[in-house]
Amino acid sequence: MIKRLRSQGQRDSRGQILVIFALALVAITAMVGLVLDGGSAFAQRRSEQNAADLAALAAANDLIVNQGSADWLGTAHAIARLNGYEDGKNGATVTVTCQNCPGQALDAAYDGVQVRVDISGKHANAFVGVVGMTSWDVSVTATSKTGWPDSAAGPAPFIVSKKAFDDVGKATSCTGPSDQCDLGHPVDDTPSEATEFTWTDFGVGTGGYEKPCLDTGNVNDAELANYMDGQAKFSLTLQFGCYIAQHNDGVMNNIVAQLHALAPIELPVPIVDEEGKFVGWATFHLTKATAGGRNGILTGYFLSGLQNQRLDVKSPGFGSAIFGGTYQLKLIN
Repeated sequence: MIKRLRSQGQRDSRGQILVIFALALVAITAMVGLVLDGGSAFAQRRSEQNAADLAALAAANDLIVNQGSADWLGTAHAIARLNGYEDGKNGATVTVTCQNCPGQALDAAYDGVQVRVDISGKHANAFVGVVGMTSWDVSVTATSKTGWPDSAAGPAPFIVSKKAFDDVGKATSCTGPSDQCDLGHPVDDTPSEATEFTWTDFGVGTGGYEKPCLDTGNVNDAELANYMDGQAKFSLTLQFGCYIAQHNDGVMNNIVAQLHALAPIELPVPIVDEEGKFVGWATFHLTKATAGGRNGILTGYFLSGLQNQRLDVKSPGFGSAIFGGTYQLKLIN
């Protein structure tokens, strides 16, 4: 009788050990699986991140090279696909968005043109599924920024009409060394045609120092000469809607001669609407300035399209624009 009781107790102990071992085995498997599946998920995330980075940069580069005709959306999806992630295939989702792309309304909350690529996919777990986690969502994002820097030391003292550009900001003429054009000065204070220019003192001229971007005062020969000689000291940011056209039709032959002496030179040129208000800027390559009549003729071509960006103007420092037609292309996220 005593032997039978002991045998029963031994069997109970063995059963308990088996249950504990089974539970421990599940826990051990889950921990090992967490390490193995976690490492695999990290590798997948790295792969997704590489694809997103490359897709965002490629789309931004397309915008630089082709400007108004860029297919930034198609380019981003194509590069993501080449790197193993196609939207709607194998559980992958690829989403591409853009801020301030050609044809879009300017959103001043975003600096320059920004392309964002989001990639997400399911990671099938090989071990952690034993505790009910059969898969994990793995998501990444990449944002590229492109555009011309929005700061300058000494932009050109003349303005050009937005009619020199099409609806997506691409120059319609004056597009290169073989397509130069002559910009003439109209009788009015504001350029109203694609091949017209007028002078500007950026809203800090005589009578305008206390109200920049609202009233330039009279733009005169001596004032612009001081600006170009580095003697006029001021600093401001041209905001959208700032009135920067001139208020007179003075004789500026001395300024024309100074510009001609500096040519060839690349400068940021403020662009205005039909009311003389700032809408953006473009980089202009001035090849010569010819005296004649009251205000002469400026000859050259655009190195960039219309940039829908604010412009910092600093003086002294005319002629030392810090970008000169170069561009930015970088990942910011």
